[in-house]
Amino acid sequence: MKTVIKNVYLVTALSLSTLTAYADDTSSNSNTTSNAGNSTSNTSTSTSNTGTATNNNSTSSILGNYQCQRTDASNNTVSYPMTITKTGDTFTFEWDSGTGDPVLYGTGVMHPNLTNVISASFWDPRKPDTIGIQMIQVKPDGSLQSNWVSQADNQLGTETCTRGK
Repeated sequence: MKTVIKNVYLVTALSLSTLTAYADDTSSNSNTTSNAGNSTSNTSTSTSNTGTATNNNSTSSILGNYQCQRTDASNNTVSYPMTITKTGDTFTFEWDSGTGDPVLYGTGVMHPNLTNVISASFWDPRKPDTIGIQMIQVKPDGSLQSNWVSQADNQLGTETCTRGK
């Protein structure tokens, strides 16, 4: 039950920023008729969504292999290779150990209005209680910068990833 509750909090936290952005991405249509001049006016205003469904150039440019430096709240740093793949509108993250074993798995979505921000959840397949969320910013040089929080011990951390060669 404890893990289920943590997962509900995790999904809620991850969803809030994305849902807020989608709520801001609205379309409105209004039709007005003027009796004085018997004229009809049709006004349509919409904002375009530049998220994953419509902007394939920015999303495909982040796919691939990275070398990441992950630093926790105690300033301990570990280095992991990470691979980003895409299925539909979601991204899959896999951090591996030096021997190729998965250390963390993650799933994320791109912010609908900012094509350089991804919200992601992650979990440790070796320790089911280790789950967390992170906000990833894609820098102009192709590197990734993120802030993350782990539910298991409420620690905040950072991660910097550079594209693999």
